[in-house]
Amino acid sequence: MRRIIVLVVLLALVSTACQIRIDTVVSVNEDESGTFAIEMAMDEELRNLSSENGGEINLADGMGSLPDNWSVNDFVDGEFEGTRISTDFADFTDLTAKLSVLAELGEGDEGAPNELIDGLEFTREGDRFAFDARLEQLTDSFAETGGEGLTFEGLDPADLLESLFLIRFVVTLPGTLGDNNADSVDGNTLVWVIALDGEDRTLFAESNPADGLLASPMMLVLAAALFAMAAGLAIYLRRKIGRAHV
Repeated sequence: MRRIIVLVVLLALVSTACQIRIDTVVSVNEDESGTFAIEMAMDEELRNLSSENGGEINLADGMGSLPDNWSVNDFVDGEFEGTRISTDFADFTDLTAKLSVLAELGEGDEGAPNELIDGLEFTREGDRFAFDARLEQLTDSFAETGGEGLTFEGLDPADLLESLFLIRFVVTLPGTLGDNNADSVDGNTLVWVIALDGEDRTLFAESNPADGLLASPMMLVLAAALFAMAAGLAIYLRRKIGRAHV
């Protein structure tokens, strides 16, 4: 991963517009199953720069070794194009096991995406789902990777990395969302944008699928009550009209 970051930084020196995006994307279903993915993508400016300076950057090289039950695919999202590694999981125990194997294969490598899974946890207690992630090692790793071996007069590599990398966590939880510290929310999807400023950060969110289910019975009860009231009113008016004609 270090080689990929250094190469991207060198290319970025000739442009202030280019950007590389690294997303950790998790989608959780009500039965705890779901999909976990890490995406690395470059914008058009950076892709053009890499082509003009000796060939394309293979972002898959930066993913490190992958277990057999992980898939690798190219993807396009607007102006970003890149590589996505993903795996399906049966429950949170299965997810933890798969992330552990991924981390073991990535031991010795520095920088994202391996540090993205450190301190990441999904839990369930009854009907309550919770997501937590502690990002101390992620920010430290990027700062060290950007600073070591890169010496340019008048340039702080850490500042360059801050503008060059867009790092996000995108998590979809089932049911009604509860407490969270996401930067933005769209329906049941929460998005955190991680700054490479050396500050530690903890992400958290919770949801409760049962809250969504409670709304349906309540609506049924309300509808039944309204129907009964309407029926009673109709009977009353019919009798009153009938008496008026007698």
